[in-house]
Amino acid sequence: MAKGLQRPPSLSKQEKRLYRSVVKKIKAAKDKQKRLALIETLTSTKEPWASAVLLDSLDDTNEEIRQLIVQELGERKDLDLELVAEKLDHPLWYVKSSVLNILGLKRDKSVLIHIEALLKEPNVEVRRAAASALGHIGDKESLPLLLQLTKDRNQFVRASAEKAINKVSKLRFT
Repeated sequence: MAKGLQRPPSLSKQEKRLYRSVVKKIKAAKDKQKRLALIETLTSTKEPWASAVLLDSLDDTNEEIRQLIVQELGERKDLDLELVAEKLDHPLWYVKSSVLNILGLKRDKSVLIHIEALLKEPNVEVRRAAASALGHIGDKESLPLLLQLTKDRNQFVRASAEKAINKVSKLRFT
């Protein structure tokens, strides 16, 4: 099993076997097109084990594959957001950014505490993704966090925060 795998504890033995088998197959596929085909096939499976496999596949080095996973998980109705938020501890910046994108797509203000923890993240792309996620969530509790990011040392983070504030403001007045 790949390092950092976290499957939901409620999986049956059969689901756990499926999970392990599919993760192993994806990780073993060196060809990007083969991994992409496996992930595309997996998106049609709405079972919890499939969501766990998709989450664990966010460490793929290919951006196209990560984007497909983000879009799919962002649309899943029964996605466990706490399980998703646990991935924010991943060492790879692009996994954290992808997770933030998923959380933004879910538009659930319960994840704000997890996003807040990343406002001081050393990686600029992660802080930009945090600003974007906060803008998507669009709740008034996002505004103080976004205001913090408008004071970021990086101009791109500041610009993302300002764009998100404009988005939140528009959402509040419609």
